[in-house]
Amino acid sequence: MFEEWQRMEQDGTPVYVQPEKPDWFVPDNEADCLLQELQQGKCHALGNVLSGQKPGGRMLTAQRIVSQLEGGVVLPYNGRYPLLTLNSLKECWFHLTDRCNLACRHCLFSASPAQGATLSPAALAQGISEAKGLGCTLF
Repeated sequence: MFEEWQRMEQDGTPVYVQPEKPDWFVPDNEADCLLQELQQGKCHALGNVLSGQKPGGRMLTAQRIVSQLEGGVVLPYNGRYPLLTLNSLKECWFHLTDRCNLACRHCLFSASPAQGATLSPAALAQGISEAKGLGCTLF
C-alpha cells in the first residue's frame, strides 16, 4: 500500500520520503501517528475500512491518507534539465564579495567580517558582457 514510503526525522519533524518517484511530505502529528501504526501493522481496523466496511473517525482519516499515498506506475525521474533550457537571460545578479559586517548562520554565502573573497573588476566586466549578449537588461 505505502510500504515504499520511508519515515525519517529531521530535528524532531517527521518526513516521509518515497525515493523512487522522488516524492516527500511532512505530516501533522495525527497523520504521523496513524502512518506509524499502519506501517507497524498496529492499525488492524484499516483492513476493514479498505475491504468495504464503513469507517469511523480515525479510520476515515487513515483511509484518506492512504488513498493520497497510493500511486500508480512510477516513471523514471529525468530531472529538471529539459525545463531548464536557456534561450535568453532576463536578470543577472553578481555576488561581489564574501565580506559582511554580520556573520549570520543562515547566510547562503557564509559571508562574515573574516571573509575576504571578492569578484575582480575584470571578471565582473566579462560577466556583464556575457549577460548582455544573452539579452539581459536587468542587473
